Amino acid sequence: MENHSCRRFELAGAVSVAVLVSLASLSVQSASSEDQPAEAAIRNIIELAQASGTGELGSQVVNQALSRATSLAEGQVDEWIPTFELSAQITHEGKPVFGMLGLVPLVEDEHELLFTQGSIFHSDDRSTVNLGLGYRWLVSDDKVLLGANAFYDHEFPYDHRRASIGLEARASVAELNMNFYEGLSGWKSGRDGLNERAMDGYDLEVGVDLPYMPSVRAYARHFEWNAIDGASDLKGTRYSLAGSFYPGVTVEVGRNNYQDSSQQDANFAKLTVDFIELARGSARSTPLLSDTAYRLDSMRDQRYQKVRRENIIQKQTSGGSFTATVSGI
Repeated sequence: MENHSCRRFELAGAVSVAVLVSLASLSVQSASSEDQPAEAAIRNIIELAQASGTGELGSQVVNQALSRATSLAEGQVDEWIPTFELSAQITHEGKPVFGMLGLVPLVEDEHELLFTQGSIFHSDDRSTVNLGLGYRWLVSDDKVLLGANAFYDHEFPYDHRRASIGLEARASVAELNMNFYEGLSGWKSGRDGLNERAMDGYDLEVGVDLPYMPSVRAYARHFEWNAIDGASDLKGTRYSLAGSFYPGVTVEVGRNNYQDSSQQDANFAKLTVDFIELARGSARSTPLLSDTAYRLDSMRDQRYQKVRRENIIQKQTSGGSFTATVSGI
C-alpha cells in the first residue's frame, strides 16, 4: 500500500514538473533569440527539478519534458504544443473577455493521451488562471474519442478558488461534454465592499455539426450554479454556432438565456485564433462543405482539441446577486 502511495506521489510530482518545464521553456525561448542559451537555461531548471526528489518515475517524465523543451528551443513548437490559442469575446452589454490557452501532451501513444491544459482569462479587472490534467483514449476504430479531466481555477485579485472534474465523448460529427464544479473558497471581500463566494455547479453541453457543413457546429449548453442563504440558483441555457472558415480561425456567436428574470439575457460573439493550426495551413483543415450530410472520420488528429468547460469562476455576491460571466470556454 505504501509503495502505491509513493508511486502516486512521484507521478503527481513528475506531472507538475513537466507542466512547469513546458511553461518555463516557452518563457525562456521568448526571452532568447538563440537556441543554445535557451536550452542551457531549461536544463538548469530540469536539474533543479530532478534534485527535488521526484524519484525514478519522475526522472522519466522530467527527461521527456527536457526533450520537449529542447524541441521548443529548436523551433518545433507545433509538435509539443499542438494547441495554442488567443480569444476575445464581446457581448452587447458587459465587459469583454480576453483569453490565452495552451494544451501540452505529456505521455501519448497511438490510442491514448495524457495531457495538461493551461489558460488565463481576463475580464473586468479580474484574471482567472486554469490548470488541468486530462486523459483521452480512442475507441471504435478511432471513430470515438473519450476523455476525463480535472482542473483547478484561481481568480485574482480576490483569490476565489474552484476545482472541477469533467467527462467528454467526441466524434467527427458530434460531441458531449459534462463538467462538475466545486467552489473551494468561502466568502471573500470583493469589489465595492461586497462579499463574494465561488459557486458550485455543473454544465452539460451537446454539439452537432450542421448537415453538409462539417466546419460549422451548433452547441446547446445547460448550466446551473448553486446559491446559498436563500438566494435563487443561477440557471440557464447557452445556444451558439461555431464555424471555422479559415484554418486556425474560429468564430462563435450565440446567446445566454437565463431562467431567472433578474438576470438579463445576453448575445455574444467570440473570435478564437489557434496559432499552431494557423501555421499548419489548409492541409489539415476541415472542408467547409461536404457531399455527404454526416460522415464518421478518425478522431486521431482531434485528440489535441481543448477541453470545453467554463473557465471563469461564477460568483454569488452578498445580497443574493450574481457576478455571472458565462464565457471563457
